[in-house]
Amino acid sequence: MKRFFPGILLGLLLTGFLHGAAIGETAPELDLGPWMQGEKFRLAEMRGKKVTVLHFWKTGCPPCAKSVPMINELAALYRNKAAFLAIGAGMPQELRREKHWNAFRCPVVSDSLLKTVQLYMPENRSFPMDAVIGKDGKLLWCGPTAMLAEVLGSIMEGKYDLAAAASLDRFNREMKSAMDKKAYENALQILRARRKAFPGDTMLAVAEANILAGHCKKTDEALQVLDREIAKAPQLYMLYQSKMEILRHTVPPEDPRRLQLYQDIASAFRNRPRLLIQLASGMMRQKAGSYDLLGVYHLAHAAYHSPAVRDKEERGKAAAALARIYYYMGMPERAMIYQAEAADLLKKTSEARRSANDLAFYRSTLIAAEAVKKLEAEKKK
Repeated sequence: MKRFFPGILLGLLLTGFLHGAAIGETAPELDLGPWMQGEKFRLAEMRGKKVTVLHFWKTGCPPCAKSVPMINELAALYRNKAAFLAIGAGMPQELRREKHWNAFRCPVVSDSLLKTVQLYMPENRSFPMDAVIGKDGKLLWCGPTAMLAEVLGSIMEGKYDLAAAASLDRFNREMKSAMDKKAYENALQILRARRKAFPGDTMLAVAEANILAGHCKKTDEALQVLDREIAKAPQLYMLYQSKMEILRHTVPPEDPRRLQLYQDIASAFRNRPRLLIQLASGMMRQKAGSYDLLGVYHLAHAAYHSPAVRDKEERGKAAAALARIYYYMGMPERAMIYQAEAADLLKKTSEARRSANDLAFYRSTLIAAEAVKKLEAEKKK
């Protein structure tokens, strides 16, 4: 069975990365290759003096290059409180080919054998990432560089909840261990205990539903979990999306629950026509037979008739989506009506050419169909 969210433990569920060192424990000492710039130091030398930030980067990584100014800015902002170290994953000669390597305003060192990379990020090699180590030598946080400024700010202001971070880290590790062993019932117990402690965490509900349906083959139970969450948060689209994925992979197209879900989405998000348009259009870009035509019709129809349509362009896109689904359902005459409206509304927009082409296509389809009818009628005479 296909898993609905392949990276759920590393994506939806987790707020950071799964890594080698445990949050709240003593950070492992650095084991690095040649230093490329700046003075050498060890983590032990920073204890009692400064917070240490380890910034991991590699070659051929555009996000790594873009992160340099932010690292420099943070290093300057906290120069009296934190020591920064840019750790390049690779040989020095490879790292020096990167134009940005000497733009760091902090020491730069190569991890030529990837020993420190293995210590801090063995489970996830998504660069750039950072590790923050407290003055007491304990690992406070590991995660993507995009989150560093916010996390480091909370640490410096004394607002960082280390106990909560360590608790989440233990949970992540326990979940990964259970999932790796395919001990799905054990994973559910761990997950449900976490949900009991954090009843408002919707991500945990999504994870539970995914495991129930994708691994335990308990589709009905999974849907009940999501339905309870939807009842509490009817405007949270992620819950409907999760339910949609489960139904798409576990029940046949004719199952009435699939159509009912699209009707529920159309009703719940009637005042968000852009969302409905994006969903309907996205589904129609999938291969034929992989989505429910009637379900898409409900989405497009709700978007077109939404009282919250903001302007001509949004209404034109809704009309185009409705026209397309009419065409797919074998109703070119109605497709022509709505596409003509779309073409008129989308003039002078980025969708103008495509909209006009679609109108011409629907018109040619209708003309061809009438011609074929006449030919077949003449053959019968």
